[in-house]
Amino acid sequence: MLLLLQFAYQLLFLVFFTFAYSNLEAEIDHNAVSVSDRVLADAIEIAGLVGAVGGALLLGLDKARARAPRSLRVVWLAVLGLGEAVLALWWAVALTGESWGPDSVIGIVGVIFCGYIAATCIADVTQPTVRLADSGA
Repeated sequence: MLLLLQFAYQLLFLVFFTFAYSNLEAEIDHNAVSVSDRVLADAIEIAGLVGAVGGALLLGLDKARARAPRSLRVVWLAVLGLGEAVLALWWAVALTGESWGPDSVIGIVGVIFCGYIAATCIADVTQPTVRLADSGA
């Protein structure tokens, strides 16, 4: 569920920055964002969205978990878990550099959500696989 909330949050910013600022130049420093920078930023954002949705499917749906090969699931969730840990660290560093305010509450929620998702991914990856032959069935 948290991954889907994160997906919605990322999608909101992707749509906002893609459409709201597509033809505007920076007013303060007058540095226009180059097309290649914009494409790279959008590609990274879309990769994050795909990663979050894939992780949500692998963690939340037994059908998706059963269909996915273990190696794919381990790699996907390990990369997602590491990415979430980096995001949690980024939120925490951002919190230390600002004074207390409404953005601090968003930062604290970001640290908690990202940390929980990272821990869930890591727990799933390190969980031993139960084989049918080992279960006694």
